[in-house]
Amino acid sequence: MSETKDFNYLLNTDIYSSDSDFVVACYKDLLGRVPGLNELFHADNLLSEGMARKLYLSSVALSPECQERCESIGLQIANIEEFRDLHKAPGFIERLGRKISPEEDSKPVSKPLEFRFEYPCDAEYPVPEISPFDAEFSALNNCQMDALRQYLEGKYKCGGAGDDNGSGNASDDEDSAAPVNAHIGDFAGEMMPGSKAMYDILSDVDEVDTYDNVLITSPSDIHFTLYEEELSRTAKSIRDSLLFTMPVLPGSDAPVSVVFDKHWRGFDPTGIYCERYSTGGETAAIYLMNNTDDTVRARVSFKIISYIDAELVIAQAQNNVDVILDKPSVEVCLDLILLPGYNPVTFSYIGVPYRSEVTGGEAVRFAIRDLEVTTNSWTLSGADAYKLDAMTHGDGYYSHLMSDRSIRFKLHEHGFFEVKAVRFYDDYSVVEEDTTRYLEFRYGDLDTNYQVHKAAPDTSKGASRASVRLYIAKRTGTIE
Repeated sequence: MSETKDFNYLLNTDIYSSDSDFVVACYKDLLGRVPGLNELFHADNLLSEGMARKLYLSSVALSPECQERCESIGLQIANIEEFRDLHKAPGFIERLGRKISPEEDSKPVSKPLEFRFEYPCDAEYPVPEISPFDAEFSALNNCQMDALRQYLEGKYKCGGAGDDNGSGNASDDEDSAAPVNAHIGDFAGEMMPGSKAMYDILSDVDEVDTYDNVLITSPSDIHFTLYEEELSRTAKSIRDSLLFTMPVLPGSDAPVSVVFDKHWRGFDPTGIYCERYSTGGETAAIYLMNNTDDTVRARVSFKIISYIDAELVIAQAQNNVDVILDKPSVEVCLDLILLPGYNPVTFSYIGVPYRSEVTGGEAVRFAIRDLEVTTNSWTLSGADAYKLDAMTHGDGYYSHLMSDRSIRFKLHEHGFFEVKAVRFYDDYSVVEEDTTRYLEFRYGDLDTNYQVHKAAPDTSKGASRASVRLYIAKRTGTIE
């Protein structure tokens, strides 16, 4: 409720420029609730046909529902002038803004809606509708692409496929001088124009050419190569190294990250509230990114801010729940199990949009406020829970992200002896990370198949920055 001592502020067109804003404010401040769809349509029609806002305000103030609220705190209203006089009393709005009388302040507050979702064992999460080309260029910003191009051009050259000279083995201190003569992805082809588009490795063809070095920058093709048991077949087609990129989100050193898809607006970390508004289409999503290699149980709590009566369907994997938005604020808690990587939660809005100044006049459906994600030993809340969004960090590749440990494990398991990673940040900086080598025996409970051969310097300074890793996986290496 506003702290204004009367309701004249409702007539201020600078605050409520649209009729819908004005009607919603009248309902919230005078009646303590949001308008239903029919009520909003009816009011909009009256105002659009010429009814003065002052007259509409009077009709709401003199309605039986408003008078009943006033009577609950000992006030009687006979006409609008008396109504306005009563509102000059200190604290009147604060008292009227409650649905209960002052003596009932000790009444328990309503509990949040709690939902426990089942284990998504057969989860097939929806992937954003975006072309492979757009997904590839969303995963690499201009700074990263320029730095990556300079790095590769300085260490590799282009060449034809199937060269027969040399094994491509590299010394421990130098990258291979053999050419990158095959690529998958538009950006890889742009950087290495003399190389061959190598789609036969990812096809069903039994006999494929062999290449010195292969570069992949397409997120979907990298995902397919690493996840669909194609690595052994791919390794046999490469004499020296497989090179590929993998985006790294800011904050991915934490167990869980939250990314808002492109249908959200309005986050201001310096404002009173941490919230994002659903604009765009009728369905919006947040991506809960499990940055570990294990399933994680998480509690996700938030407030749904609604402007009119509506319904919201919240879904994750095969689970979905209906939430009735019959109050300005509905608190929801979800008990989820997150699989490693990409776990989208979708919000499907059933109702009409409401235009708001906070989003520049865009149609708003609802807002998510005070988002908090909690695991057994960690909590993400406040502005940190709202920092990542697809508008800033691109879209279409989140379902393909994998942890560094998982990538190295798969590469070493399928014929790559040495794996090196180089990280490119959005400020053009380049940082070399660990180099690992295949470990043939597993000792005790050590659940790994590699060991660190060259440890990287501390790169924690970049944990909050957008970056991309280039993995260089060598088929062979020099044993010292």
